[in-house]
Amino acid sequence: LQEIVKDHREEYQDLTEVEKSQLLLEYGEYKETQTSGVRISTKSKIIDVTQTLKAIESELNNLKSRTGTEAMLYATRGSTDLPLRGIAFATEGVEEFMPSVMNIDNQDLISKMEGFAVQGMKGAANNHKKRCSNVRAALRKIITQKLVEITKDDSARMHWANYFRNVVQPYQVMVEGWPANIPFVNLSEASSALPDLEMLEWKWRSGAVYWRRLGDEEFQRLLEERNEKLERGEIVEHRCRTCSDKGKKRAHSPDGSGRNTRKKTYKSAETVNTDDEDDA
Repeated sequence: LQEIVKDHREEYQDLTEVEKSQLLLEYGEYKETQTSGVRISTKSKIIDVTQTLKAIESELNNLKSRTGTEAMLYATRGSTDLPLRGIAFATEGVEEFMPSVMNIDNQDLISKMEGFAVQGMKGAANNHKKRCSNVRAALRKIITQKLVEITKDDSARMHWANYFRNVVQPYQVMVEGWPANIPFVNLSEASSALPDLEMLEWKWRSGAVYWRRLGDEEFQRLLEERNEKLERGEIVEHRCRTCSDKGKKRAHSPDGSGRNTRKKTYKSAETVNTDDEDDA
């Protein structure tokens, strides 16, 4: 405003007090539009968000330097037309507060926050659930693909419940490098935290987790250790339920299909017409 007045001093001085007040009012409305007006293009929105958040982070860091105040900031898009990733910021003193004290991963929180902002409470849950489901599906595909590669058996599949009996024992391979913080169980039960699943997927893709072939001596040692644990009851082997007719001879169909079929019986009619009666 001062520059405008300086460049147009003479014109400004010639204005009446009412005109000067009106000019100030119009300038105030213009500044308000520039501050809170809706951005039209996607590019202008991204620039506005980036610059504003950078300024806020700078102010929060300066506030900490002046007063020792710690702060955290989370920001996410509120509509699907803005291609912008969520942002998490914290001053140095509370950078590890959420993951270490609250056991909440920042990226996981932002993901849920974005789903809530865009689609509401149901959307946040569905968004997180869908992303977890997609990562689990990708993991299953990678694990199977790597198992087929090392065994050279296209029919090889991972069996979580009977991992040793159905995978380790017949193929003499085992998973190496599995993270200690994620239980070695079916992926649907292992973890519901998206960062854990994404980290596990990255480890499989990078080779940090992999299928390792066992030597004969190592395999025999593992087999003996497992048998000892089975005898002591430390582990329980999952088996299919025994059929109720175990030990009984089963009837088989004449065509050799194995299906148990009953011989059909037909009931005669109470009266039978003979050819003579028909001719009559």
